[in-house]
Amino acid sequence: MMTLALSDYWTIGMFAVNLVFNAVLAIALLYVRQNTSRVGALEKNLEQRAEQLIESKLSGVASHLEGVIGVVNERVSNIRERLASGDANFADLDKRDRELEARFALRFDQLKDYLHKHFATKDDTIVLHKRIDVLKQQGQL
Repeated sequence: MMTLALSDYWTIGMFAVNLVFNAVLAIALLYVRQNTSRVGALEKNLEQRAEQLIESKLSGVASHLEGVIGVVNERVSNIRERLASGDANFADLDKRDRELEARFALRFDQLKDYLHKHFATKDDTIVLHKRIDVLKQQGQL
C-alpha cells in the first residue's frame, strides 16, 4: 500500500505541475496573442502611412512633371511659331534673291553689249566669252 500512496502523491504532484504549466502557458499564449494583434494593427497602420506617403510623393512628382511638361510644350509652341514666321521670311528672301539674280543677269548682259559696242574688238569679245565660260564652269557666275 505504501507504493500506492506514493504513486498517488506523485500523480497529484504531476497534476499540480501540469495545472501550473498549463496556466503559465495559457497566460503566455494570451500575451503572445495580444502582442500579435497589436503587431498586426501596427503593420496595417504602417502600410496605410506608407501608402499615404507614397501617394503624396507621387502627387508631388506628378505636379512637378506637369509643370515641366507645360514649360516644354510652351517652348515647343514658341519654336513652331518662330519656324512659321521664319518660313515666311525665307520665302520672301528667296523671292528677293531671284529678283536680284534676274536684275544682275540683265545688267550683266547690258554691260556686255555696251562693252561690245563701244570698246571691244572681235578678239576682245572672244577672250571675254572664254573668260565668262570659265567663270560659269567654276560656278562663280
